Amino acid sequence: MKKTINCIICPNSCEMTIDYNGSKISSIEGHSCLKGEEYAYKELFNPMRTVCSSVISSNKKDLLVSVKTSSPIPKSLIFKAMEEIKKVKINTPINSGDIIIKNFLNLECDLISTRTIK
Repeated sequence: MKKTINCIICPNSCEMTIDYNGSKISSIEGHSCLKGEEYAYKELFNPMRTVCSSVISSNKKDLLVSVKTSSPIPKSLIFKAMEEIKKVKINTPINSGDIIIKNFLNLECDLISTRTIK
């Protein structure tokens, strides 16, 4: 089978064509660096994404606090992650980088604040 994807690792945004059979890649064309090859393999067999969202704050002036996962999570778990994030309400003050949920979804990554509210 063939699949065409755009690499997002660097600004080149190479359009790559991947020829594969099951879990084996026979060729990758269109990449301009080795990072593209690695990205193609991961994107084909285990796509990961960093999730960015907002949670409700107890601060009446700043009602929302932006958050993100500290590392990428499996793309297949994004909707589950968003359901968990919707349940979160935090007390302020909070600093950018503070952990909101440790070991988020048991994925060895944290949900962290990306905003400071005094």
